[in-house]
Amino acid sequence: MTALLLALALPASADCRDDLAAKVAAAAARRPALAGLSIETRLFRHDSDFGQAWPGSAWRAPASRRYLVRLNERLCGDPPPAAALDALILHELAHVEDYSRRSAFSLLRLGWSYLRDDESAVAAHERAMDDAVVEAGGAGGLLMYRRWMLERVTPEAAARKRRVYRMPEELAALTLGRR
Repeated sequence: MTALLLALALPASADCRDDLAAKVAAAAARRPALAGLSIETRLFRHDSDFGQAWPGSAWRAPASRRYLVRLNERLCGDPPPAAALDALILHELAHVEDYSRRSAFSLLRLGWSYLRDDESAVAAHERAMDDAVVEAGGAGGLLMYRRWMLERVTPEAAARKRRVYRMPEELAALTLGRR
């Protein structure tokens, strides 16, 4: 069973913090590849990012790492539709699953691509995580999430997100293709 450590220290309502942590725990429990991993859920503040995943200590063996899923506290005051939130959580857990399969060197190389803002490498990685959500049946929710998110970020942030992630038009085509 996935160990879930709840360390949610930012000023959002306790009910919302607990609800988000429970949603992460429930989604992780449905992903066999995450069984036995330590996944901590925290809230954070950001203007344009609504979810993040971190691999913990890269030097530890994958099963010994403490993974972190961070969700924006803005999700408490202005939540997306339930299916959209589920898709965001699945996207972040896809990162955790990916990190759990990577060696320390591979994690460092991936982290370096984010640090140096290698948009091509970042886009390839983020789109692969979107594909994992689509494969898990979350294309419709991801479509709703991206529409919701694009209405809440600056035009500059939206332009970057359009270059990095799968966007509503592409997700709508994927959703139609699965029917």
